[in-house]
Amino acid sequence: MIMIKNLIWLIPLGLILLATPSAQAQNIHRSTLGSNGTSTEVILKGKTYHVSQSIGQASVIGTVSSSGYVVGQGFQQSSLHVAKINESINDLDVAIYPNPVITTLNIRINEEVLSRVDVFLYDMAGVTKHNDSYESSQTYQVDMTVLKTGIYILRLRMGEKNFTTQLIKK
Repeated sequence: MIMIKNLIWLIPLGLILLATPSAQAQNIHRSTLGSNGTSTEVILKGKTYHVSQSIGQASVIGTVSSSGYVVGQGFQQSSLHVAKINESINDLDVAIYPNPVITTLNIRINEEVLSRVDVFLYDMAGVTKHNDSYESSQTYQVDMTVLKTGIYILRLRMGEKNFTTQLIKK
């Protein structure tokens, strides 16, 4: 009988404890996605500042220590936004061979060459590996022996016309 009396007063206490967190959970704050973190607004000298912290992002670029507190300065990554990159229009009639290439890339322009031809070669990080301008000619050769094995982007420009393709270096 004593056990039942003890359980009767524990039930209302348990309901109160369960209701308390849900009342506090109605506040909405800006936050970031990470393994853990918090955000709050601080009013200092009449101005409102948004302060947030996250755990699990390796982005600290400096620290400040004062009065026993250490603050890491960095950035918090925002949500990922994916956008389609417009593909270039190949309006220049070009043949390249061989692809994959080992030593020499041959370029043949299959239309009348009216101006200089600019040839650019980029690695997959966007770093320019070759940049040259050639006088009016139908054929060109590019030495590929200095490049590492990998995938490259070849871009040709003749006046307002362009040609872009992917190139494999063996």
